[in-house]
Amino acid sequence: MTLLTLCDLDLHPNMAVAFAKAGIRSPLDIVTYSSGELARLTHLKLEVVERIVKEVTHQLNKTLIVDAATELEGEAQLLAPHCRSIERLLRGGIRTSHITEIVGDSGSGKTQICMQLALAVQMPTTLNGLAAGALYLCTEGSLSKVRLAQMSRHMQNELEQLGVNPIPNFSDNIYLQNIADQKELLACLHHKVPLLLAKTEVKLMIIDSVAAIFRFDYTADEMDVRSRDLRSIGQELHQLCAQFQVAILCVNQVSASVSSGPGGGNVPSLGLVWADLIHTRLVVTRTNREAEVLHAGKTFLSAVREVAVEFSPYLAPGKGHFLITDHGLSSIRLE
Repeated sequence: MTLLTLCDLDLHPNMAVAFAKAGIRSPLDIVTYSSGELARLTHLKLEVVERIVKEVTHQLNKTLIVDAATELEGEAQLLAPHCRSIERLLRGGIRTSHITEIVGDSGSGKTQICMQLALAVQMPTTLNGLAAGALYLCTEGSLSKVRLAQMSRHMQNELEQLGVNPIPNFSDNIYLQNIADQKELLACLHHKVPLLLAKTEVKLMIIDSVAAIFRFDYTADEMDVRSRDLRSIGQELHQLCAQFQVAILCVNQVSASVSSGPGGGNVPSLGLVWADLIHTRLVVTRTNREAEVLHAGKTFLSAVREVAVEFSPYLAPGKGHFLITDHGLSSIRLE
């Protein structure tokens, strides 16, 4: 990772001296303190400190993302979601050594995509899987094991028809962990996850969702603490990417945008601090269109879902469409 010093920042000399006197000698030192603590230590005005922290955070996150997108580019593997429309959109699949975010309304299909990828990572490399396991961190209650078993049976049947042997026992290769709050998540990422990744062949980690544990645990006066905790989570994720070359998939929620006026609109939760910590953002929506789906010999109407690339260092803007069926995600091409 590129190491930054205070000399790399465009600081007024008086401010640089104030930070040095306080024993703060690097940008990383700056982001470990809250704005209030920095103002007290440096005797600078709070609004000045907040501006500096914002600029330093942006620069650090930009450096992390550029490093991951360039230095690890040659080592990245692609994990195909086994849904053609999404694979076309992602140029093959999500990348290892990369943090991908899925954001969308409740019921848009975010968790369905996560479960499909948790199964797809176990597929043989000849079928665009990674022949590896998945770690699934749940923050919104327990994962539906019934739904997961339904999807895994379909994949097992698919492998049997293709004559693949041996067929993986999908349920044995997904490690589930429930997370109650941000402190438990940070502790898990710092202690438990590295041990698991070092001892097992896990190439996909899913956090479903990050937003759930950050939306209600902070008061209006604790937003600087919230930002610091988000940065800590992001830095742990980047470290895991670099050390273990694992694909990380984070689920985010949406919030109403006050600036959109009457009728408003939804924007991703967690703000710019979190957006600067991820590589790729995929937006999932449930459209007003429907298509026919065959289930148990009967035809039903299912809502068409859309996945769109909002930003990415290697993906062009685009959209893909899919249906949620009994066996998982099914690609659909709209006219």
